[in-house]
Formats: sequence, structure tokens, C-alpha cells
Amino acid sequence: MARRYFDIASAVHAIIHSDDKNAFEFLFDHFYVSLIRVATYYLKKEALAEDAVAEVFLKLWESRHKIHKIENLEKYLMVMCKNQCLYTIRSTKKVEYNEELMDFHQQIILDSPESGIISQEFISFFNKTIHELPPKCQVIFLMVKEDGMKYKEVASVLSISIKTVENQMTKAIAHCRKSLRLFQDYHKQIDQSEKK
Repeated sequence: MARRYFDIASAVHAIIHSDDKNAFEFLFDHFYVSLIRVATYYLKKEALAEDAVAEVFLKLWESRHKIHKIENLEKYLMVMCKNQCLYTIRSTKKVEYNEELMDFHQQIILDSPESGIISQEFISFFNKTIHELPPKCQVIFLMVKEDGMKYKEVASVLSISIKTVENQMTKAIAHCRKSLRLFQDYHKQIDQSEKK
């Protein structure tokens, strides 16, 4: 029976010492969405983004016995992905920098302050709010909030300044707060009309 892995450290240990493919699959599943997000920021087509990420994992497997030297595996993979995308752009000469985000299938869990029950309507509303953000702003917001990356790491991966990351995050948060107020006001009006 194949062993299941629940943390990065044990998976990395198994890969280094026993070439455990199940452990490598765990790393693939854990980092795939984040890397696809970076790849689709740089590349225009989804297929190219998927190829770039696949190449990143292939290189990781080929150098698996050296990954114990990597201090931050997530950041390392992000930079690898960025470099692979830039290589794709240079080698094809037909691929332009992507100015639009591909559609991401996200699952955002938010607690309802009233009941603790996840509101499907609110999740849909929040997803719509995120997709209303400008492409660059949206990518930065998701990398920080979804992927848990620091501003400095986002700046490095996207080749932008930390100040740009800060400005884009400020815009994104302001937009989300404004949309949240509209959502709350709308439901207050509904509640009041139902009580009459």
C-alpha cells in the first residue's frame, strides 16, 4: 500500500532518500495551482502554461537528490516557473506577455458571521468581485491571499517592485471592502422588507 504524505518535509525526505514517486506526486498536487497561476500570468495560452509547469516538475525530479539544499521550496519553484516561462517566450518569439488572466476555478471558504454556515451566494459574489479586478491586480491579490506569498516574494516572481505589490494590494482590498458593503446593504434591505 502506497504511503500518503501530509507535509512537505516528509515528502522531500522520501524523494531524496528513496526516489518515492508518491511523495513527488504529493508535491505536484500541493504546488500545481500556484505554479499554474504564475505561468498563466506570463504566457498567453493555457496549454503553454501547463507545459511550462510540467517542465518545472520534470527538472525538479531530475535534480531531486539536491533539493535538500533548497531553503524555501515554494519560492524556488515559483522562480523556476518564472524562468521557464521567460524561456518559452524567448524560444518561440510568438508568445506575448499575457495581459489577461485565464479563468481559475477557485474555492474560497468564508465564514458567515451570523450562522457560521458558508453562503454559496456570498462565495459567488466574492469570486465575481475578485474577477472584476484588473489582471495584474488580480494575480497579485491571489498570490498573496490564496498562495500565502509575501510581498517581496511576489515582487521577485513577477519582476516588479515591492511598492507596486503594495499599491496593487491596497487597490484590491479597497475594492473588496466596497463590494462587501454593497452586498451587506443589499441584504439588509431584503431583511427589512421581509419584516414589514
